[in-house]
Amino acid sequence: MTEQDGGGVDDVSPYERDIAEQPEALSAFIESPHPERIADRSVQEYERVIVTGMGSSHYAGVRTWRRLVAQGIPAWWIDTAALLESPALITPETLLIATSQSGASGETVALLESLAQDHASPETIGITNDESSPLARLSTHVIPLHSGEEATVSTKSYVNSLAAHEYLAGALLGCDWPRLWNDLRDGVEALLAPVTLSPRALAGASANDARIAVIGAGDQVATALFGGLILKEAAKVPAEGFLAGNFRHGPLEIAGPGLTAVVVGLEDGEDGESLRRLAADIADTGASVVTFGTATVPGCEPVTASAYDGFAGLVAGAELCHRICVQVALGRGLVPGQFRFGQKVTGL
Repeated sequence: MTEQDGGGVDDVSPYERDIAEQPEALSAFIESPHPERIADRSVQEYERVIVTGMGSSHYAGVRTWRRLVAQGIPAWWIDTAALLESPALITPETLLIATSQSGASGETVALLESLAQDHASPETIGITNDESSPLARLSTHVIPLHSGEEATVSTKSYVNSLAAHEYLAGALLGCDWPRLWNDLRDGVEALLAPVTLSPRALAGASANDARIAVIGAGDQVATALFGGLILKEAAKVPAEGFLAGNFRHGPLEIAGPGLTAVVVGLEDGEDGESLRRLAADIADTGASVVTFGTATVPGCEPVTASAYDGFAGLVAGAELCHRICVQVALGRGLVPGQFRFGQKVTGL
């Protein structure tokens, strides 16, 4: 039960309703027609590819950027505010991939309008939920999200942005994305199943003096950054997302009792050793450590999810973040996801 403004009581918050609607929204994206022509030429023919956005829209592009780089494509992943400060990075031979769930974020609109005024508009692929938005109008090609309306912080639109990027990267790199969608059609509900956390982990994260670090590696860097963002937005708790290696360079000093560290992207084997060791080192400080991945670490509490890797793992990671947000907000006596000072569409 959550108490709404005005003293009434509602069974669930609008944020929780949006979370519950995610399977339907993802199904809508999967079943909708997608543009057959996603770019004017082969991705190898561009001088560079730039993947950009703000907030969760930007984080949704991490896996696309990593997949492009892995194929030898010169690609940048840079948020739109930074790109506004360094527009010379965009050349006439650039393929610009811009994600904005509203299609009207201030930085995205300012960048594209500035490029248009300078007659230097690159070929742009816009990923947005609003096909009448400035981003859609100023893009060469558009991938609609079909995620429907959202009451508050990103839920359906983030998951569908992940799916849109999966489609986009598959189309650019020649992957068999139709088979992926066929495999997904029968498994959307399982893919978006609630992630299970222990009562102890939730209690530590919900304490009045709690602070949370979400730490990720590989594709799950997207989950870490997304989690740090929405925990601040939806649960009003001091939280930050970190690339795993960066946590040792200063932030490790905030560890100890009172810190909950959510470490995502853990793997068995030699490649995952560094992240496993980081999780163990944080646990040794007396912090509460929750792990998300295929590996377990002594002294840490593993999360049970439907998947841990690839696109499915990112969707499960989003569910992990939402579940923590709801429980932390309720534990702090707050309405999950309710804005106090911000708003859904952010301008300059």
